[in-house]
Amino acid sequence: MKLPDERLEAPRLKGSRQQGFFLIEVQVAAVVLALGIALLAQLHPDILFTSSQSRARTDAIALAETKLEQFRGYMYRSEYNGISSSLSADFITAVTGDGRSANYRRSWTVVPQVAPDNKLVNIRVEWTDSRNEVQAVELSTRIYGVEPAKSGKHFLKS
Repeated sequence: MKLPDERLEAPRLKGSRQQGFFLIEVQVAAVVLALGIALLAQLHPDILFTSSQSRARTDAIALAETKLEQFRGYMYRSEYNGISSSLSADFITAVTGDGRSANYRRSWTVVPQVAPDNKLVNIRVEWTDSRNEVQAVELSTRIYGVEPAKSGKHFLKS
């Protein structure tokens, strides 16, 4: 039994004579795809720079917060009285998770306030980014001159 010699055709719209893609359509699609890939390739270095800046800024903030916590952690009035401005900066090298290192410079100023008894502490952390520009973060806080061991008696006086 012999089958009739008929060719199978893809269904098409009524009146349409197109069978597949024209060469020009394929070329246009290839150009659009190439432009998209080229634009993504141009953005890649900026994305990497932004990511490394974010990591460096996070490390700098952590260094500033660590110093603030050292100041806040005093137990006695003599330790509070010893909180003063830095005479020279701390130089800290931090190694990131991807093995790169960054150098930070941490300095602080302490301004005693009279009423109420507190000190205004400003901490600045600086570093040089991969584009050779100096970046910095600053944190400020007030530290009050109340000994933690004696702070409960102030509430009991009422």
